[in-house]
Amino acid sequence: MNFDLTNIPPALQSMFKASKAELLKQKNLNKHVALSMWRNKNDLVEIQNTKHHTLSIYLKGGQNNHRLDKATSNISGENKLCLMPKDQKYIWSIGSPFQLGHFYFTDEYLKQIALETFDRDPRDIHLQELTFEEDNTLASLMRYGIFENDWKNQQNHHFIDHAVQMILLKLLQNNTHNQFTLPKVKGGLSFKNKTLIKDYIHSHFSEPLSLMHLAKLVGLSEYHFAHMFKASFATAPHQYIQTVRVNNAANQIKAGIPLIDIADNCGFSSQSHLGRIFKQFKGHTPRKFKMALQ
Repeated sequence: MNFDLTNIPPALQSMFKASKAELLKQKNLNKHVALSMWRNKNDLVEIQNTKHHTLSIYLKGGQNNHRLDKATSNISGENKLCLMPKDQKYIWSIGSPFQLGHFYFTDEYLKQIALETFDRDPRDIHLQELTFEEDNTLASLMRYGIFENDWKNQQNHHFIDHAVQMILLKLLQNNTHNQFTLPKVKGGLSFKNKTLIKDYIHSHFSEPLSLMHLAKLVGLSEYHFAHMFKASFATAPHQYIQTVRVNNAANQIKAGIPLIDIADNCGFSSQSHLGRIFKQFKGHTPRKFKMALQ
C-alpha cells in the first residue's frame, strides 16, 4: 500500500519507516484531528511525538505487547487503551499479530474544547498517560464511533465528529489533573439560531454537514450545540439531517427522478447507502416505495 506520510504525525512517520508496522488506512478530519489504523507483529517500536497527543485502542489481538520504557501492571489485549501525551518517549515490544487504531489530536484543540465547553483557563491542562487501560465507555466510543465506521463515506462524519467530541470531553474529565465538570445545558437554541440552522440544513442537505461547521454557524461549542439542538428539535443533529435527506429523496422518487441521481442529489454516498437509510426511516426500500406509488 502507498500512503502519503505527510498526513501522519512525525513520530508515526518514523515508526512506519523504521518498524514492520503496516498502515492500513489514515484520514485527516481537520487540521487538529487525524486517524489511522495499523497492524504489526514481532517488532520493537519507539515513539516520541512533539506535535500530537495519541490515543490508541487495540482492535484485534495484542495480548503479547509490552511497554519497555516504563513498568506497568496492566496487561495488553483487545479493547485496551493507551494514551500517549506529546513530548514523551515510548518504547513498545510487539509480540503476536494485532491491529491498532490511533486517534491523534493537537494540544491546541484540546485546550480550545476546554475553554469553549467548560469555560476554564486551559493553559494548565496536562494529560495523564494511560497504558493498557480498560475503559468500556471510551473503548466503545473509539471502536464503534470511529474505527468501525466507513471513513470514505462522508455521511458517517456526523457520527465520527460526535465520537471525537465525546472522547476529548471524557479525557478532560478523567485524564487530567484538573477537575472538569460538564456544565448543565438548559433550554434550546434561540428562535433566530433555530431558524438559521433549520434553513441551512434544508438548503445544504446534499453537502457534508459536520457538527463543527453547524456549531460555528451559531457560535457555540460542539457540546453545547448538540445538546441545545436536541432540546430545540427533539432529535440529534445527525438524525435530523438524515430525516431531511430521506424526505427529499421520497419527494424526488415521486417526481420520477432516477434513484442513482437521487442518491447524489440528497447527499448519500451511493445508491446502496440511500437504500439502507431510506428503509431505516421509511420502512421500505426506495424501489418498493416507488412501486407502491404506481
